Amino acid sequence: MSTFHNLAETEIRVVIIGDLRRHEAETGQPLPHPAHVIADLEIAGAVVDLETGAVTWPSKAEVVPA
Repeated sequence: MSTFHNLAETEIRVVIIGDLRRHEAETGQPLPHPAHVIADLEIAGAVVDLETGAVTWPSKAEVVPA
């Protein structure tokens, strides 16, 4: 079951952006892309490497249903 199963997409985006900003503050490293862009990519199913900024899309075989 997904962590966000009871949240609307807007609420999920807010949670992800908060997590990203917290990560940035804790590590002292800037995000490779604006937090809202990373959040949108992650909501769409991408994985964003927070060190390099690389964006990868899992193949359908790797996707596990929530």
